[in-house]
Amino acid sequence: MSAASSEDRKPMLDGVRVIECSLLGPAAITSHLIDLGAEVEAVVITELREQTFYAEIRMTLAGKQHIVSSRPSDAIALAARIGTTIYVEDELLDAEGVLLQNDEEPEDPKSQDELVDEFREFIEGVRPEDFSSGT
Repeated sequence: MSAASSEDRKPMLDGVRVIECSLLGPAAITSHLIDLGAEVEAVVITELREQTFYAEIRMTLAGKQHIVSSRPSDAIALAARIGTTIYVEDELLDAEGVLLQNDEEPEDPKSQDELVDEFREFIEGVRPEDFSSGT
């Protein structure tokens, strides 16, 4: 990649210019966009091609909506850091999703009233000595 003059660079997202993408990488660029006031609306895991997942970060900057392609790991880390919802495209979930089943049945299913009664019995019978270390 040859160094381009500032006149040769194309603006990205209303004036935010990409500064040597190969050096910063997608995670750094996304971080800079957020620093500039971009609001991340959602992270979407979009597809699986040749055993590789793909994702998009959907954001608003300067009143305009934008979709930025991202590695899923970067997009999920961003969503976790800022508390954004993570979605998976329905088609991807239908094709690749796995439904986990709970094979275990509860040993002793108790009602909420039974649990409260058990706790009351415990509280009524507990003594401060029960919590001493005994040493």
